[in-house]
Amino acid sequence: QVNIQVQSRSDVVVSWQYPYTDGGLNVTSYIIQLSSNGTFSTAGYSSKSFYLVSGLLANTTYQFQVIAVNPIGSGFPSPPVQITTAVARCGDLICDKDKGETCGNCLTDCGSCLPPAPTISIINHTSSSLTLVWAASPGTPSDALFQVL
Repeated sequence: QVNIQVQSRSDVVVSWQYPYTDGGLNVTSYIIQLSSNGTFSTAGYSSKSFYLVSGLLANTTYQFQVIAVNPIGSGFPSPPVQITTAVARCGDLICDKDKGETCGNCLTDCGSCLPPAPTISIINHTSSSLTLVWAASPGTPSDALFQVL
């Protein structure tokens, strides 16, 4: 059985149990495979019963499977386990354009995941004070304005 533990928006730990049968020879390693498009590719190799997979894209569905290896060769893949990574949010301030992540309804694609600038108006001023009012731009999450301030 394969288990997935989410570490962050782009990292998961894949873990598994020793196979029910090893073909009479001890398992020497495991092949960890992933797919986001129906075709599995190798994410890595491990001699332990877990593996950290890094660099996953936000808001993407992945399937993982594990293959045990002994001196004779590779076994059959485990049944796939599916997860969907979290969506990058405004205010995360962590997005990776190179990985195709965007900040949803933010002003720009990542690089700066700041929400759109608020509308600010001066409603009163004197020689020593200023009174401002502001309103969040359309599409800004309700808590994002306070994160920027």
